[in-house]
Amino acid sequence: SPYLLENLNPEQRAAVTLFHFEGLSGRECALVLGVGEKAFESLLIRARTALKHGVEAVAIGIHGPEPTMSS
Repeated sequence: SPYLLENLNPEQRAAVTLFHFEGLSGRECALVLGVGEKAFESLLIRARTALKHGVEAVAIGIHGPEPTMSS
């Protein structure tokens, strides 16, 4: 979701975009971003984790908690 990508920091957003949407290899992404391959891998892992948490938050918001009976 574009909304979830917007919530990433610029480096994380670039990592996800280059790797998943542009189809660059990890090495190519690292070169474009000016970081080492291991640093790129860490950046991508952090971005994926942030996206996962964002998806979970959206899912909770859509379904919400179970309604409670109030007296």
